[in-house]
Amino acid sequence: MKASLEKHGIEVRFKFNENQYRGGMKEHGVDLSIGYTIIEKALDNCFEKVILISGDADFVPVVAKLHELGKKVEIWAFTKPEHNCALSPFLIYELSKHGDLSSCIKSINSIL
Repeated sequence: MKASLEKHGIEVRFKFNENQYRGGMKEHGVDLSIGYTIIEKALDNCFEKVILISGDADFVPVVAKLHELGKKVEIWAFTKPEHNCALSPFLIYELSKHGDLSSCIKSINSIL
């Protein structure tokens, strides 16, 4: 998927910030780090639109700030409720305040 997006001129960035614990891996500070980078790049006017591949409610303040800055936001997320990381209703509400939901939410259920 990354190669396909890059072929169309889309910059793809991944953020990993994991701490090891008890033989496994634990996510730590990833949402905050992604949110910070997105806002920083938006303030530097590095993009017109951001595609965030997450349905996490932690991104509601980021989406609100992006809209305040006049940036377009597209969310790619799981839309079926049975997924552990399904699209947050709080994120849906924030997106709904700024236009047509069908144009800013893309389902990634079919990818899996």
